[in-house]
Amino acid sequence: MRDAVGSTGKTGTTTARTVQSDATESTKAANEPKVAAAPAPTANVSVAGTASAVGADVKQPARSTVTAPPAPVEVVTTAISTVVSAVLNPFAGNGSTGAPESPLTWMLMAAARQESFGRTPTLTKAVNPVTTSGDAGPAASTVTALAAADAPPAVVARPQTPPLEGLQLLPVIGPNFVTPIVGFIAQIPLIGDVLHPLIGYQLQPGLPAGTPVPRDVKVISFGGTPIYVHFMPAAGLKAGQQAPTILDGPGLALPGATNPAAAKDEFLPNQVIGILPVRQDGYNVVTWDPRGEWNSGGQLQIDSPDFEAKDVSAIISWLATQPEVDLNSPGDPKIGMVGASYGGGIQLVAAATDPRIDAIVPTIAWHSLNTSLYKNQAFKSSWGTLLSAALLFTGARANPRILPAAIIGDLTGMVSPADQQLLADRGPDELVNTITAPTMVVQGTVDTLLTLAEADANAKVLIAN
Repeated sequence: MRDAVGSTGKTGTTTARTVQSDATESTKAANEPKVAAAPAPTANVSVAGTASAVGADVKQPARSTVTAPPAPVEVVTTAISTVVSAVLNPFAGNGSTGAPESPLTWMLMAAARQESFGRTPTLTKAVNPVTTSGDAGPAASTVTALAAADAPPAVVARPQTPPLEGLQLLPVIGPNFVTPIVGFIAQIPLIGDVLHPLIGYQLQPGLPAGTPVPRDVKVISFGGTPIYVHFMPAAGLKAGQQAPTILDGPGLALPGATNPAAAKDEFLPNQVIGILPVRQDGYNVVTWDPRGEWNSGGQLQIDSPDFEAKDVSAIISWLATQPEVDLNSPGDPKIGMVGASYGGGIQLVAAATDPRIDAIVPTIAWHSLNTSLYKNQAFKSSWGTLLSAALLFTGARANPRILPAAIIGDLTGMVSPADQQLLADRGPDELVNTITAPTMVVQGTVDTLLTLAEADANAKVLIAN
C-alpha cells in the first residue's frame, strides 16, 4: 500500500508533554516542537506476521557468503537461554509464559555488572574523538557564521578498548587459546553481551590493512550523556567500501547485542532477524545500550521522544562521520531500523522526530503505554511487576517516578492522572502521524501486553496518511 503523506493534524491525545528528567537533564517544555522540517516523502505501510529484513530503498553491496561459526556447547547455551528466556520473553512482548524462574540469575548478573563496570559510566577526557563541527573560523564571513550557528552540535564519540582485548594479541597463546574462548563466550546469550565490555570482539588476524572491523564507542548525546554503541560492518566489506546501516534496538532490560555472527536473535528468534543475515545482505549493523541501562549513562525514560529518541539521533549523526557508512547526503546516512518491544517503540518515536531514518520495522510495539498497561482503567499488575523486576535486577537507572507508579498500580489496580500523563508523554500516540518513513508493522495475536490493537492503531494512522 503506497499513499502520499499529507500534512494533516496530529491524532490521539494532544495534552501538553512535560518529562521528568535526570538531575543533569533539563525539563522539556510541553509545546516544544519535536520534528525538524523535512521534505514530504511517501510512506509505504505494511502489516505483516513476520519480519526478515528491512526494505530500505538503498543500494547494497554484493551479498557475502560468510557463514556463522559453530554454536557453543549446546548444554551451556540451552541452560542459560532457558533461565533468561523465562524472565525476558514477557518483557520483550511475547505472551505470558507463566511464572518466571528464580531472579537469582538476574541478581548475580546485576551485581557482577555493578562490580565490574560501575553503575554510572564516568566521563573522561576524549581520546581522539570523532568530531564534525560547523564552527566558523575567525576570518569567516557573516553568512558562514550564521550557517554555523544553525548547524547541529559537534558529534563526539569516545572509542572503547576492552581491558582484556590485548590478551588476544599475545604470541601463540592469544590466537590459539584466548581468541577461541572470546568467540565461545560471545555466542552465549546475555552472558556474551554482559562480558563484552571486558573481552571485546573476537579478533580476525590476517585481514588486509584498512578492512572494516567491529568496534565500540560511547556516543555523547545531549547533556553529556554517554550511549554505549556497537558498530558491526557489513560482511565482506573491504577498505574504502560503504554500506547502508541498520539500527537494531534491544528489548527492555537487555544490553545491545554484540555478537556479529548471531544467525538468529538471541531472545526473540521468531520476531527479530539475527545480526549475521543482515550483515550478509550488505548492511552495517549498529546496536546500543539504551539510556539508563547497562553501560550507558542517564536515566531510562521508556522510549521518550525527548530522551531516547534524541540518543538515536546522536548515534545517526555519529554514523554520518564513519567511512563505512553510505550516505544519502552529508550528515544523512542511509538508515533502517529493526527491533521488538522496547526496540520497536524506539523506532516509532525516532522516526517521528528524525526524518533521516529511511525505513522502520517496529515489532511488538505500542501506540500508547496507557492503553497497553492501563487498558479500560485496569492496571496489568502481572506485567507491571515483571517489567519493574527486570529493571531492578539488571540495575537500570530509571526515572524515579516509574517504579513507584508500578507499585501503586499493583497494590490498588489504579494509575493516578499524573502517572497516566507520564505514560502519555512517552508516545508515540499522536507522533505516529508525523512518520513518513516506509513502515512494516509486526505484532502478535497472543500478546497480552502489547496487543494487536496497538499495531492496528498505529497502522490506521499511517495508512490514513
